[in-house]
Amino acid sequence: MIERVEMKDVEIPPSMQRAMAKEAEAVREKRARIIKAAAEQEASIKLAEASQKIVENPAVLELRRLQMLTEIGAENNTTTVLMIPSDFLMMAKNLSDVVQAATKSQDKSAEKAETSSVSSEKVTPSCKSPEK
Repeated sequence: MIERVEMKDVEIPPSMQRAMAKEAEAVREKRARIIKAAAEQEASIKLAEASQKIVENPAVLELRRLQMLTEIGAENNTTTVLMIPSDFLMMAKNLSDVVQAATKSQDKSAEKAETSSVSSEKVTPSCKSPEK
């Protein structure tokens, strides 16, 4: 009966060493791909959830964009090119026009009110004779 076998100074041929190294490398690459695929799947789920939030409230997208700009600006001294959709520019122009029109309307109303209050305050002389 054999109880124990011991091997010493076993030499593996270089071709076998290369084959074993390639196999180990392939196993590591496989694990890395699986981990990367799982991370991408998780990220896609999170992006889908985020897109639903944005659909519910479009202002969230603008807040995220501003947060991203803050993060970029906080890094090194950088020049940040800001892309603004033309819809925002048109909306800002229309809002500015409305505010200007409202201001002009308020100014005209204030002038009319001043003019009418000044004319009502004018004292008209009376031609009454004093009573005896």
